Amino acid sequence: MKKKLILLICALLALSLGALAEHLPLVVDDAGLLASDEISALEARAREISEAHGMDVVIWTTDETDDQAIRYRAADFYDYSGYGQGADHDGVMLMLSMAERNWFILTTGSGIRAFTDYGIQWIGADIRPALSDGNYAAAFDRFLSDAEQFILQAQAGEPYDVDNEPDSASLLEVLLIALGVIAAVSLVITLIVMHVLKRQLHSARPQATANRYVRDGSLRMRAPLDLFLYQTQTRRKIEKSDSDSGGSSTFTSSSDTEHGGGGGSF
Repeated sequence: MKKKLILLICALLALSLGALAEHLPLVVDDAGLLASDEISALEARAREISEAHGMDVVIWTTDETDDQAIRYRAADFYDYSGYGQGADHDGVMLMLSMAERNWFILTTGSGIRAFTDYGIQWIGADIRPALSDGNYAAAFDRFLSDAEQFILQAQAGEPYDVDNEPDSASLLEVLLIALGVIAAVSLVITLIVMHVLKRQLHSARPQATANRYVRDGSLRMRAPLDLFLYQTQTRRKIEKSDSDSGGSSTFTSSSDTEHGGGGGSF
């Protein structure tokens, strides 16, 4: 009887913990960067992606300062808060540390494969302009879109990496169109200005020489001579980053959980 009671209590505790885990907030704005409606919109989007792909997608902002490395701060928050789906705690989390103005993307479980070192830096470069401008809601929304794109790519069998870069063709097309419009407008303006200037030059006549523009006695040259003395050549070695080799580097958190991740400043 006691054994059955203990098993029943354990089952109820497991169900309770599971229910709590399902309702963990996916957007935790401890730094106070977002308005309430922005948090609600981002939370709904993060939960939609998480439930659709079986992987928690989390955003955490903080303004705390301590001596702990940012990767371990991110890992402890993720692990001890109970994030992650399945036995391997699958998930990805964007951490923003306002104390040092750093960003860090933490990966766990299947998230380690979906978000390679190269992919993490690619996403970081994508959201950095908005972060630097203080447009945090836009940066986080962009992160969620990128995260879903990367998860889908990994589920298709080939995660984005150094030899399989995200498709930026659409962005290039927009850039080329914009440059074409600018060039066309500049050409029209130049033609108009040249036409106006040309109409003002009624007194100009073709000249065979430039003598009329030189004052007598103003130009004197004594044995002109050009000498080539020396040339200087500078070489700089370009170092390859760790992400050039592809894949994901990992570390172990204080809870003995394996994580991947990478970050930078903004």
